[in-house]
Amino acid sequence: MQRFLKHSLVFLGVFLILANGLSWMSLYFLRKSEFYKPSFALQKSKEKLDYIVLGSSTGLTTLDTQIIDSITGFQGVNLSMDDTSMPMHALMLEHFLAQGGKVSSCVLVFDAGQMNQQSLQTSGNSYRFLPFIQEEYVIEYFKAADNSLYPDLNGYL
Repeated sequence: MQRFLKHSLVFLGVFLILANGLSWMSLYFLRKSEFYKPSFALQKSKEKLDYIVLGSSTGLTTLDTQIIDSITGFQGVNLSMDDTSMPMHALMLEHFLAQGGKVSSCVLVFDAGQMNQQSLQTSGNSYRFLPFIQEEYVIEYFKAADNSLYPDLNGYL
C-alpha cells in the first residue's frame, strides 16, 4: 500500500509539474505571438505610429487603417477588440503605452450603450490579457473588475 501511495504521489507530482510547465509555455508563446490583440499591440508598440484605433467590434469592423494610411500618409494600427467596453479600451491603451508604444493620436470608437456602463466589468474577451497577467496594470484591472464572468479569478488576484 505504501508503494502504491509513493508511486501515486510521484506520478501526481510529475503530472502537475508538466501541466504547469505547459501552461507557462503557452502563455509565453501567446505573449510572443500576434494571435490576440494584446500580443499584437506588443509587437506594434515597437513601430513608429501616428495613431491607434481603440474600440469594440464597431471599431474593429468600421475603420480600416490600411485605407486611412493610404489616403493620409499616416501610419496607424487598429487595436480594437470585439466584446469589450470602455474600461477594456483604457486597459489596451495602458498596455500599449506600458510596452513602450508611442503615439500622437488615439481614435476611440464606442457604442452608445457603453456610455451607460456604471461598473468595471470583465467581458467575454478579457482572457486575452492573460499572457500579460504578470503586469501590474493587468492585475489591478482584474482586481477592480466585477468578475461576474470569471468568478474564480477573485480568489487568485
